[in-house]
Amino acid sequence: MNDFIAILALLACLIFIHELGHFLAARICGVQVKEFSLGMGPALWSYQGRNTRWVLRLFWLGGFVTLKGMHRMELEQGEDPTGAFVEASAFKQIVILISGVVGNLVGAIMIMTIFLSLGGRHDAEAVLEQHPELRNMVQVTDPKVFVSEMKEVSWLYTQGIRPGDVLEHVNDHSCTTSKETLRLLEQVSSAELAIQFRRENEPEPIIIRVPKGTNIAFAMKQDQAWKVTSVWTVPAASLFTLGTMVIVTQQLPEIISDLFRKDSKNTVGGPVEIVRIGMKEAEKGIADLLLYGWGLSLSLIFFNLLPIPVLDGGRILLTIPALFGRRYALPEAIVDGCVIASVLILFAVTVFVTYHDLQTWLH
Repeated sequence: MNDFIAILALLACLIFIHELGHFLAARICGVQVKEFSLGMGPALWSYQGRNTRWVLRLFWLGGFVTLKGMHRMELEQGEDPTGAFVEASAFKQIVILISGVVGNLVGAIMIMTIFLSLGGRHDAEAVLEQHPELRNMVQVTDPKVFVSEMKEVSWLYTQGIRPGDVLEHVNDHSCTTSKETLRLLEQVSSAELAIQFRRENEPEPIIIRVPKGTNIAFAMKQDQAWKVTSVWTVPAASLFTLGTMVIVTQQLPEIISDLFRKDSKNTVGGPVEIVRIGMKEAEKGIADLLLYGWGLSLSLIFFNLLPIPVLDGGRILLTIPALFGRRYALPEAIVDGCVIASVLILFAVTVFVTYHDLQTWLH
C-alpha cells in the first residue's frame, strides 16, 4: 500500500508541475485561470480564490487548468473579454501552451538534482560520451552489467540464472559495459564460455559453463554509481537531463517505428502499467523511485509535444498560422473539430492500452 501511495504522490507532483507551468504563464500573459484542478473525476476538495477555483479530484492520473475564454463562443454569450485566452496574441497563446512542458523540464532537473545529491545508480554512458565535461562534475564508479529480461525457456534460465543477476566475467574478462559484454558473449559461436554471475545477498558467485554454439539470448542493461559534489549538482543535473533529451530526440524515428510493430502492444503501457512499474521501483528505494519519476517527467515532455490537437503540441501547431496575423488564424470550428476527433481517438487508444495492461497485471 505504501508503494502505491508513493507512486500516486509522485504522479500527482509531476502533473501539478505541468499544470503549474500553464498557470504561471497564463498569469504572466494576463489570461485569467478559472480553475486549477489536480486529478480527474468527482471533486474531493475545492477552494475559491480571488480569480481561480482550486480543486482536488478523485483520480490523480491527470489534471487541467481552465482558462477564461478558451473559445470565442464564451465571449459571444456576453462574458467580459478582459483576460480571455482568445483575446491574447498568438505569441502569448503559444507561450501558455508550451509552458506545461517547460514545467516538466524544470521538474526533471529538480528530480535529477535530488537523485545526484543522494547518490544512486543509473546508466549514463551515452550521455557521458556526448558530454565528456560531465566527468569533471560527477564521480562514476562501480559499473555493472546485469540481466534485465530472460525467457523461462532460455538455456541460461534452465541453468538457474534469473533477471537481476550481475555478469562479472566472461572467460576472465571483466564485464563493465553492455557493448563489451555482448562482444564477449558472441564468442560462444566458436568457443566454450565460462560466465561468472553474482546474485544479490549471496556470498558465492554463480559460474556457468556454456558449450560452444549454445543459444544464450537474453536482455541486459548496465548502470553505474553516481555521486556529485554539491557545487556541481544543479549544472550536472541540467546537462544530464538535456543530454538525455537530445539522445531520445535522435532516436525518435526508431521509437515511432517500433510503435507500429505487430508486438507493439507489449512495449506500450498506459496509466495502469505506469503505476505497476512505479510500485516496483518504489520497493527498491527512494533513489529508484526518483529516477523513475525523472524518466516519466521526460516522457511527459515528449508526449505533450506530439502534434495531436488535444495535446499542447497539437494546439501549438494549430496556433502557429495566427503568428502571421489574425486573418491567417484557423477558424475555431476547424480547431474544435480537430480537438474533438483527437480526443475520441486518444480515448479509444487509452481504453485499449489500459485493457491490455490490466490483463498483463492480473495474469
